[in-house]
Amino acid sequence: SMIVKYVKKRKNAFYVKSFGQTYYFSVLKNVDGVIGNSSSGITEAPSFKIGTINIGDRQKGRIKCESIIDSPSKNKKIYNLIKKIIDKKFKKKINKTINPFEKQNTIKNNIPNILQ
Repeated sequence: SMIVKYVKKRKNAFYVKSFGQTYYFSVLKNVDGVIGNSSSGITEAPSFKIGTINIGDRQKGRIKCESIIDSPSKNKKIYNLIKKIIDKKFKKKINKTINPFEKQNTIKNNIPNILQ
């Protein structure tokens, strides 16, 4: 409900309950990072060479690569981490990240039109 209220007050924000897989992967190709507690930030986002701010401990114990930053649900901490995932040095560092969940041609085999 906090996200919906936030979006209603701003012209440059929007809320989508679910993109579906194809549209979601298209979005991942065009964003600087993801924020939340979804497994997608851990399993899929690293393949797109973007950072993930993983909030809370829902994904605790999972394998994570260096593009994933764990954070408590504190506003100031999250704000500072957003600045980090859009930082050019961080982006350069994670550009070489290897996603431990990705198999050869995983994305191409599942969503061929997105990569063309």
